[in-house]
Amino acid sequence: MIQVIKAIFNGEVFEPSSPVNFKLNTEVEITIEQENQENDELTYTFLKTAKNLSIDAPADFSENIDSYLYMQH
Repeated sequence: MIQVIKAIFNGEVFEPSSPVNFKLNTEVEITIEQENQENDELTYTFLKTAKNLSIDAPADFSENIDSYLYMQH
């Protein structure tokens, strides 16, 4: 079962922002995604980074990437 639970970190533990429906001592797996990042302009995805790279490569680089990576050309 997947539930999305918003929580606030108090310096020691994550406290749910609303009541949760779990039995005491239920083990869960937590994936954390930070909201309201203050420096969004400093946050880059791989694609944004790749688009900004100046790569000098042959025209067929993407079609033959394995041969270029492993020197098989």
